Amino acid sequence: ALSPEVSTHHDRLYHLLARKAKDRNFGSYKYQGEWGLLDHLIVSGTLLDISGTLFTEEKKANVARLPFLLTKDEKYGGMQPFRTYVGMKYQEGYSDHLPVYVDFETNQSEY
Repeated sequence: ALSPEVSTHHDRLYHLLARKAKDRNFGSYKYQGEWGLLDHLIVSGTLLDISGTLFTEEKKANVARLPFLLTKDEKYGGMQPFRTYVGMKYQEGYSDHLPVYVDFETNQSEY
């Protein structure tokens, strides 16, 4: 679930990347040298119940920072997403946003 001290409710929605997004070096896109997160992973509280058939945890949500999806940020330093276009110029990259993902588990005792 979110963390031991946070209880979840089945009828509520939870943004799995909200806490990580507070870190200034975390994000799915980079604008003027700053990482940000416009992309979300929203799940119902039911999916945070580890006794359910299918479940996940906050720590299993992340941004895919795979090396082939990144390129050197010449202007601001560090790395940035390897974009398809910069302005009107085709760069042969993938996207200006990195993919977000979450791993799910199945509860084998339910089968």
